[in-house]
Amino acid sequence: MSNACPPDYPDHVMHRIFYGADLACDCLGITHRYIIGDNRMNVGYQCNYNQTRYGCRQARPIPPMFMHSFENKIICGKRGGSPFLNATRPNFETGRCPNATAPCSNYTSTENTICYDVSKDRNSECPITGFEFTSGQSSLEKAISKPFK
Repeated sequence: MSNACPPDYPDHVMHRIFYGADLACDCLGITHRYIIGDNRMNVGYQCNYNQTRYGCRQARPIPPMFMHSFENKIICGKRGGSPFLNATRPNFETGRCPNATAPCSNYTSTENTICYDVSKDRNSECPITGFEFTSGQSSLEKAISKPFK
């Protein structure tokens, strides 16, 4: 898997930090009398002899990691338009966008609609105007965006 986004869609859209997990003794679902009170995930230490003997499992620590893929696929995009805080919204009573603007989508509810200036390009002003699933970078470079309606 290539970790690079193509030039036309240079930004990693998904980027999160998983802060890791401590060593733990997993006794969830164990009801043996020697494990009474330990029917939980015991974080921070290894399982003792009785816990292991009666079914608890050792959970190994996981180091922190940067996550930029989903099921071994990267998600790339191109940022544009105004920040969401500056978005133009329709009138909530009428459901209509202000003059000289239009809804980015005709399929969203009033509270989920963003209006764009019709003198500008819809694809550069509206959030998420299309998406595509591809099998690799070469097909991303050749892809033609499928616009939303």
